[in-house]
Amino acid sequence: MSSVSGSGESTAVRSVLTALRTLEELSHGPRGVSELGRVLGVPKTTAHRSLRTLAQAGWVRPSEMDRAKWVLTARPLTVGLAGSVEGNLRELARGELTKLRDATGETIHLVIPDPPDLVVVARVDGTNSLRTFLPLGTHAPLAATASGRALLSAMSDAEVTEVLDAGLDRYTPTTILQRVEIQDAIALARERGYAVNEAEWRSDIAAIGVPVVARDGSPVAALAISMPLSRYEQAEVASLAELAIGASRRIGDQLHDWKYSDTWIG
Repeated sequence: MSSVSGSGESTAVRSVLTALRTLEELSHGPRGVSELGRVLGVPKTTAHRSLRTLAQAGWVRPSEMDRAKWVLTARPLTVGLAGSVEGNLRELARGELTKLRDATGETIHLVIPDPPDLVVVARVDGTNSLRTFLPLGTHAPLAATASGRALLSAMSDAEVTEVLDAGLDRYTPTTILQRVEIQDAIALARERGYAVNEAEWRSDIAAIGVPVVARDGSPVAALAISMPLSRYEQAEVASLAELAIGASRRIGDQLHDWKYSDTWIG
């Protein structure tokens, strides 16, 4: 009896692990059953069974663009934000993000690190008729974005090396692909407290990024002032950065107060 029970438990555990790994893999983009099976190291039938189970639970669905591929629904993001430190961070930051938007008129994004990427977890839309927009849950490269470089500027050299070792991809004609230039940009961000992106990830879009750090100096999140490149080229970047730095410090203070209060159970 015990051997049968142990076998069943082992099978159940493997199924859960496969489902979790499936969600992690789909977080990087649409995947077909064969590709998913290959990446996960499981038979195609196992990958398909995992997808069908997750679809029934409302976590994944076939892609609208290619029905042979699968994508995440909004449920993983919703559940993740609602039950995590990042969810509390988002709520704590909302007021400061709104104030920063009101002061600049530009769209403000709040992101968290997921090396070698970042994930957008909150957004306050700009008030200009022409403004930028990123859906919640968007993944973006740390090395090619202002908020990503801001996060990298607060990371250790070893962590930065690990991110850069994952490779640098071209997204626009102005994307920096030389490792030494990225390292110089990170060093400059450390020196002045903010990073910039001048149409390196999305054409005609620029941003100013600032890290939100924990008590030990490690990056918890970053915020970015995002705008069309044409407005960025006419903006007082240093002045906007000062506003963002102030907002970041206040968010960090609120996070510290919340984390070390009686309500903190992590």
